[in-house]
Amino acid sequence: MKKILYANIEKERVRAGLSKCDLANSVGITSRSYYNYIHGDAPIPSRVLINFSKLFNCSVDYLLIC
Repeated sequence: MKKILYANIEKERVRAGLSKCDLANSVGITSRSYYNYIHGDAPIPSRVLINFSKLFNCSVDYLLIC
């Protein structure tokens, strides 16, 4: 199993009670893109980071802490 690079994004997803698919749909990305983002396989677009921060009511900086 691959290590999660952006654990705070995943923690906030779980805290919000969202499935990976639900979270992806709510910010307009695919589940595969979400997987690639949190594992560091693809850069996270700024619009997606902003959507995550609004959804979770936290800063982008917090989400990017490794």
